[in-house]
Amino acid sequence: MDRKVLLCGLFMCASSLMAQSEQGFTIKGSLQGLPDSLKVKLVDIESGEQNSIIAESDINNGNFMLKGSVPNVRLCELMFYKNNNTGYSHATIKVRMMVENTPMTVSSDVTYDSIINADYSQKQEMLLKVKGGKASAEFDDYKKELNSIELTAKKAGYEAASKYFETRDNPDTMKIYGRLEEEANQKLDEAVMKFVKSHPNYFISAYIVNKKLESFFEYTADEINDMATTVASCPDTARNNRINKYLTRALKYARMMNLKDFEALNPEKNPSLISTLVKPGQYTLIDFWASWCGPCRAAIPKIKSLYEKYDGKFNVISVSVDEKEAAWRKAMDAEKMPWAQLWVDETRATKACTDYAVLSIPRLVLINDKGQIVIVTHNPDKISECLKTGLGY
Repeated sequence: MDRKVLLCGLFMCASSLMAQSEQGFTIKGSLQGLPDSLKVKLVDIESGEQNSIIAESDINNGNFMLKGSVPNVRLCELMFYKNNNTGYSHATIKVRMMVENTPMTVSSDVTYDSIINADYSQKQEMLLKVKGGKASAEFDDYKKELNSIELTAKKAGYEAASKYFETRDNPDTMKIYGRLEEEANQKLDEAVMKFVKSHPNYFISAYIVNKKLESFFEYTADEINDMATTVASCPDTARNNRINKYLTRALKYARMMNLKDFEALNPEKNPSLISTLVKPGQYTLIDFWASWCGPCRAAIPKIKSLYEKYDGKFNVISVSVDEKEAAWRKAMDAEKMPWAQLWVDETRATKACTDYAVLSIPRLVLINDKGQIVIVTHNPDKISECLKTGLGY
């Protein structure tokens, strides 16, 4: 191809994209029975910032219009809401939509009251019709295929949360409902990845892979590379650039990678490497905890029970992230844990917490008998399940 022709084509393509970005989006909506007392806003749920409003509109005779622009295709939430006297806004309808810089419309075959009576956002989404743009049409395919599975997972989560408060965290009840929630989420995850593999060029697929690569110790290195490769040809260049940028970080926190070594202080104030406390041929649990953390202290009896059950096959290392050494020592003496005790002071805490992505505690890291990270969780019941699978009883 002639170089001038190629450069001309690239220039025209770039000019087209710039023109589209400058044009922005227009979302026209009309719902039967939509009260004029409400307002509607479009929120960017990808930004990570609470209430990141892209556009807002009043309602006139059931009609509204939103105008704005997005830097690239964005997953947003369309919210119909009302303000009370305190200034608090209550959303009556919340639905997801893929927004790009193109004219779009929102409508429904049913009334506003029928939509708000749908008890879950997944049900509301199926009652609204969003038209306009390639990404929006692709998202329709996603909703048709995944909506019922998403709804099942959300219901399972609500039921587990409800039982938690209803039974005051009864361990037998929560084990049942926790398992149901986990199974529902597992089915959803499998269905989502099946969709991504079937639609690798969809914008929503690139979004999904982006979100999954933000997790820690959820996927193996092979699974991470496979996800990135699957959507590599997607026209969503913004997200693919992000995937390529953060792929190294995602692989750093891959499940089944070798344990990450760090230094901590033992009760005699001598520095110890975690690797020197891991016993060959045994499973090892690294328990990041603190004296002030209620869930951490509540998990200790469960860990003790596992330690006794798998005597000689299960090793535990407790790592306190208390700011004050005295607080650690007092809690350590009170809990009487019959395994290795360590404390990371200010100079050592950063590396330890970074290596294992300790964003909250308890942070329970299970290492198998080959020195690989099997699971990272806050739930000791999941550690129990992994040990049962790995040790056979």
